[in-house]
Amino acid sequence: MDVFNDLEVNVKVVDIEYERLANREHPNVYGYSFLIHEIHRHLDKGERRDMAIKLAVEKCIEKGLLKEYIENTGLEGVLAMLNYEYSHEGEIEYTAKINREEGIAAGKAEGKAEIMRNMRDSGFSEEDIAKAMKPSLLHEETSAYETTSS
Repeated sequence: MDVFNDLEVNVKVVDIEYERLANREHPNVYGYSFLIHEIHRHLDKGERRDMAIKLAVEKCIEKGLLKEYIENTGLEGVLAMLNYEYSHEGEIEYTAKINREEGIAAGKAEGKAEIMRNMRDSGFSEEDIAKAMKPSLLHEETSAYETTSS
């Protein structure tokens, strides 16, 4: 199944520079813009980057901006947000890993279902099928444990 069919996207580019931000319609955008403005202001005064960020976060808290985000993540979360760099290659690797894991799991499930159908069609009882499949399940659990504990 191709999930990348036609997709139309409309993008609106908004200048979020603090001095140019005309409205406060979007509080998170305004708060982020203010945070960046304050960081630059402190850097221009000669503050070290970490201190400039700390002072800017304190100013945001004082003004009630980004309140929920700061309360939930603290200064560490703000630092992580500001230091985060999106890596397209990393995203592709992560997506490939997840897809591979899902594919392996789906393949195992389909294989087991096929074995169970074949056993049923060959006259095995449900009880015999369950007994026959149980060692396979135990082996998988042991293999998974060995893989994760290495």
